Amino acid sequence: MKIDGQTIIRRFLLGAIFAILILLPFAMQAQKLNICHLSPGDPGVMHTIEIERNALKNHVDHGDYMGPCKEDEQNYFSLKVAPNPYFERTFIQYTLYEPANIKMEIYDQIGKRIKLLVDSDLEPGKYSHEFNALDFGISHGIHFLRVMRKTAEKEFVHFERLVDLH
Repeated sequence: MKIDGQTIIRRFLLGAIFAILILLPFAMQAQKLNICHLSPGDPGVMHTIEIERNALKNHVDHGDYMGPCKEDEQNYFSLKVAPNPYFERTFIQYTLYEPANIKMEIYDQIGKRIKLLVDSDLEPGKYSHEFNALDFGISHGIHFLRVMRKTAEKEFVHFERLVDLH
């Protein structure tokens, strides 16, 4: 069977249209992300929402984070490390929604404790600590923040990776 140029063009165009119709919904879906949204007036209220990819920066700037909300933690504790990755220093901000003993430590890549940031019984509120890697003469790279939160009922441990680019 001999195929002429017009037949080739028609088949190509039909294939392209079919591909666009099939792939477009998937491409559109890929532009949306699930984030855990903190209500601006009440940081204790969180819910998972779907946003456009280009809106991510605005949400992250006011404390939202990628992925669904952590239901177990939502009414008790929130943590934000920014900037991360960082040059020389970063800020660790957290909010407690109930009284707790907080122990916050930074470790190097081989598990050696570099700094004890907090070891206190704290009341509900917002807290912030600066970590400056230059103060400790440590090499740049990956460090780990370990947060232990102990309440009257439970004990929680949270790890956050810190990336130092200096």
